[in-house]
Amino acid sequence: MQNLRIVKHQDVSDDEVLRICNIKSAFGAYSIESQEEWMDNHLKNNDIHFLLYENNELIAYLNLIDIHISINSELINAYGIGNVCSKINGRGYGKKLLLELNNFLLSNNKIAYLFCKDSLVDFYKKYNWILLKNDNSKIIQNDIKSMLFNFSGEIDCLEYRGDLF
Repeated sequence: MQNLRIVKHQDVSDDEVLRICNIKSAFGAYSIESQEEWMDNHLKNNDIHFLLYENNELIAYLNLIDIHISINSELINAYGIGNVCSKINGRGYGKKLLLELNNFLLSNNKIAYLFCKDSLVDFYKKYNWILLKNDNSKIIQNDIKSMLFNFSGEIDCLEYRGDLF
């Protein structure tokens, strides 16, 4: 049985941090210690973790951080979505996590912003995320795309000047 735990960073247990780091470490050459250090240095107490469990085992994860983006020169409070990952690909864990995230964002009337590799754009598009064409964020690299969720207006220009999440 799957269940989702949505928890503020300040309330994540040490055991959950270790489980998160184990999942994240499988997707890059990062040690558990470096993942823990990243979380300590980049996440604030009120940032949010989405933890998807199946039979008490963490199977998928993502985090939300409070950010400010500028859309058409208007400063907007939003969530930055980071570290979307699952223990095993192809089992629908990412889909479940993203559907839960989208429901959370819609029910809280929050705009969300994420960075992803070009190869993941179609996955997010299936769940109503919009690929941005005119993004002047300092982080964007050639193989990284940015996407937005829960924004219905015209986007002439989006800017984000914060850290990578």
